[in-house]
Amino acid sequence: MPVVIGAIVPHPPLLLPEIGKGNLRHVRNTEKAMKELAKDVADAKPDTLLFVSPHSPIIHNAFAIKTDKVLKGSFADFGYPDISFKVNNDTSLATSIIARAKGLGIGLYSLEDAGYSHLGLLDHGVMVPLHFLAGSEDLPIVSLSISDGDLDSHFDLGKVIADVCHDPDKRIAFIASGDLSHRLIPGAPASFDPRGKEFDLKVRDLVASGDIEGLLSLDDDLIEAAGECGLRSFAVLAGVFSGLLFKSHFLSYEGPFGVGYLVASLTPLESEGPLDKAGRRSNPKDLAKRAVETYIKEGWIIGAELADGDSLMTKQAGVFVCIKQEGGLRGCMGTFLATKRNVAEEIIENAILAATGDPRFLSVKETDLYGLEYSVDILTEPLPVKDINELDPKIFGIVIVSGKRRGLLLPDLEGVDTVEKQILIAKSKGNISEDDQFELLSFTVERYPR
Repeated sequence: MPVVIGAIVPHPPLLLPEIGKGNLRHVRNTEKAMKELAKDVADAKPDTLLFVSPHSPIIHNAFAIKTDKVLKGSFADFGYPDISFKVNNDTSLATSIIARAKGLGIGLYSLEDAGYSHLGLLDHGVMVPLHFLAGSEDLPIVSLSISDGDLDSHFDLGKVIADVCHDPDKRIAFIASGDLSHRLIPGAPASFDPRGKEFDLKVRDLVASGDIEGLLSLDDDLIEAAGECGLRSFAVLAGVFSGLLFKSHFLSYEGPFGVGYLVASLTPLESEGPLDKAGRRSNPKDLAKRAVETYIKEGWIIGAELADGDSLMTKQAGVFVCIKQEGGLRGCMGTFLATKRNVAEEIIENAILAATGDPRFLSVKETDLYGLEYSVDILTEPLPVKDINELDPKIFGIVIVSGKRRGLLLPDLEGVDTVEKQILIAKSKGNISEDDQFELLSFTVERYPR
């Protein structure tokens, strides 16, 4: 699979500590999400980082791409000329994209052909995410601009890029840079519009649910009211992933300064899951199944026998494992924060507990193993909820904490369609009464299978 990961990233320069300084504390969720995304990109082992940015030079009714061998840029426009970047351009990939687009009648030109000077300059739409991808500093990049055309034309360009990136020996990470509404609060950079928040939440929910192509059907009036800069970049990403089965991983959203910052990743399912020592493709659900069957049949706990460097071996996170039998729940146990050295060990322990330690059910026996269905939820770290109206029970799970009592509810559960119902159930699970003071946290999950 040539496109091994896609990403939606914001690009406020204040995410860089030297620029953000004291304001950085207001975007901690975004900063943390960008660092997590950087790890995911590194784990995907790309050979080239392909960026599309709304702040690269725009050609009327056409797209532009940089073809200089070396690309440079700095934050001089923001008062920090010493913060600079110098990277190699994957000119072979860039010229291949130009040729393919030309053959299909899509307007895509090199900046040189379009008559631009300062051709090799990087903009902050590339440099901000590149700051977080510094672990990939030896990788070449490609820098692409949006156009002033409609969303469908950007989607078509994405399909061209996917068509060009067909070399099985070359792995591409596609980075769609863009901010959401610039009109979230009074005093925002593009003035205030109450529909800005509506736009942001629609985009967030479409991306989190994996309906990336749904972005192309957003109401034109809503888009205009939002005053956004990222939607065309995201439309290119949608085109790159059109026709692919993929998993969408929402990482964070916030807008403390009146501009919406969204971080998310898309992972093609064909490339998902670790390789075991025999070189076979596995995934968290398979690991849970193997852990339970080995424990029930043979009485021992398997080790985390996954490829070195895989994200399940290098990351820590809370994990829930649920088991169903004939469509009904058979056991579900988990941890909302990491308790083990890595996600793999978390899955193994919670899978066995779901099969043998859920007090609501008898332990699974060997005769029960056939026909069991497994699902694994890998949790993001729970964060305090600032505004309950931003929650969506399809997207966010919740944790209610009152003293030492805690109630947790996973997202996207059948019959739980309102936040109020989520809170009521979570309180009941935690034995938290209506009058008790509590803290509300939210999290998202990577669910296998989705």
